[in-house]
Amino acid sequence: VLDNVVEGNRVNIRLEPSLDAPIVAHMNAGEKLENPSVSPINTKWFEITPPPQTRFYIAKEFVEYAGGPEVKAQMD
Repeated sequence: VLDNVVEGNRVNIRLEPSLDAPIVAHMNAGEKLENPSVSPINTKWFEITPPPQTRFYIAKEFVEYAGGPEVKAQMD
């Protein structure tokens, strides 16, 4: 990364700052990082905002509607 721009191709984005962590996405040369910061967990890693093309999935069978945002706010 140079001036917040990725220099390599297929740079792994991981779930945690560890080479053992699962890869969740890739970035390629020329893509810009938005406000990267040094990870407080491991200072050899950047903490980044996932790129917009990153997607996560959950199995629908394990999801149940529990209410709107007000329910989460109440639970917090």
